[in-house]
Amino acid sequence: MQYTSLVIAKELPIDDIKMMVRGHHSQELRAFKDMIFEVSLEGAASEDQADTLARDASARCFVENTLAKAISVTTHVNLNGKKLVTLTRSPDGAPLG
Repeated sequence: MQYTSLVIAKELPIDDIKMMVRGHHSQELRAFKDMIFEVSLEGAASEDQADTLARDASARCFVENTLAKAISVTTHVNLNGKKLVTLTRSPDGAPLG
């Protein structure tokens, strides 16, 4: 939701956004150990615009902010099929990386 909201608000030239989420869980703990978001952006946005978008969207995401208090969260962002940035957060308060 945050990616879409920011693309619209900032009028960024992003034509398509796809996201896949996966997590690793512990059968013993019956809980997730981490979550990995894979974000694919397509469009004429510059790498700087897409990097700023990714950082702003991650910082504003209610789901990510909630999960990062309990488990590690990693977000891999690709722009037009090229790896752009990897952001990481963990319960110890580590910042977006």
